[in-house]
Amino acid sequence: MNAIVMKIDEYIGYKDNPIITAPAIDKLSAVADLPDDPLCGVTYSVILDWIKNHEVGIAKGGSTSRYALGVKIHYPTKKGDPVHLKCPMILVQITHPNCSKKQVRVEYNPAHMTEYGETYLDAMFTSMFGMEFYQFLFHCRFTRVDFCRNIVNRALEDYFIKSKWSKISQCVFNSEGKLETIYLGKCGGANIKAYDKTKQMHGQSSPHGTIRIEASCPINLSINELAKFPNPFERVVVYSTTCSNPPLGEAHWRAFQDSCHLRGISNAIKRQPVKHRSTLKKAIFSQPVSWWNITPDDWDWLLIDALDNAGLLNIPNSAPPLTFKQAFGEGA
Repeated sequence: MNAIVMKIDEYIGYKDNPIITAPAIDKLSAVADLPDDPLCGVTYSVILDWIKNHEVGIAKGGSTSRYALGVKIHYPTKKGDPVHLKCPMILVQITHPNCSKKQVRVEYNPAHMTEYGETYLDAMFTSMFGMEFYQFLFHCRFTRVDFCRNIVNRALEDYFIKSKWSKISQCVFNSEGKLETIYLGKCGGANIKAYDKTKQMHGQSSPHGTIRIEASCPINLSINELAKFPNPFERVVVYSTTCSNPPLGEAHWRAFQDSCHLRGISNAIKRQPVKHRSTLKKAIFSQPVSWWNITPDDWDWLLIDALDNAGLLNIPNSAPPLTFKQAFGEGA
C-alpha cells in the first residue's frame, strides 16, 4: 500500500493509508563564545535580576557544572496572548564570569516559534546581548539538531524499525503491554527514537495513530554547514510486520514480532533455532516499506524547507560583534 506524503493537518479522509510528513527540525542547541569579559558579566547580572525580580515568563533552570546559570524564557505564539510558564520556551545557559572560557548556550524547539515569539525574543536578547535573536544565532555553532518525521494512521506494532549502524535497541511498553517507544543507538551520541505521538498530538480518543521517528545528531556546525547536512534518516530502515505467508505459521510469526519489539531484530533472531534464523531474517528484510526512503535530490530541498520552517533562514549573513561596547555603548 502506498503512503501519502503531506502536512500533518491534511490527513482527514485518508484513514486507510499511512501518511508521511516531511522532515522537520524538532530541537536545536547552539553555543556562542563570549570573548568580551564585561559582556559576560553584564549578561550574567541581567539574567540574575530577571530571576530575583520574578519577571513574567522567566523561570530558573538548566544550570550544570559547565554552565553556572540557566534560565527558561517563555514566549507567546499569538498576538495579544499573555506570557506564562506554559508557553513555549527557550533555555539560555551561561558560564560564570570568572570562568576561563566564557560561553552562552541556547536550546529550543523551532517548531513552536512564530513571528510573535521572534519579536518577543528580539527584545529579550537585546536586553542580554544588544542584538536581536537571529543576530545572536549568527555567532553560534550548532551543537545538536533533532530531525523528526511522522507516520500517521499507524502504530509502532505495525513496523520493525532498525538502525543500519547500531545493534543497540531498547523498547518501552505501557502498563497494557503496548509498545510505546523504541530507542536505537547509544545515549548521548547519534541515536534514533521512535515513539507513539498520538495522545500528545491528537488527544486521548483520536482514531488516528501517529508514530514519530526522531534522529538526534550531535554536531558542531555553522548555519551554512547545517544547510548541507546529510540525511539522518538514511540510517533508519522501516519494515512492515505484515506477512501474507508467515514461514512458520501465524502464531509463531506473532510471537516473533513481539520478540523483535522487545529485544531488537538481531537479538530476536539469535534466540530462534539455528535452522529457522535465515528464514525469519529473509521474511523481515525482504519487505522494507518503499515510502520511507528519501532520494538525495529530494533531501536537498526538504532540508532547505525544514530550515526555512524552523526560521533558520532568517539568520543574517552578518551581525554586530558580541562585545560590551556594541551592546551597551561607551558610557554604559
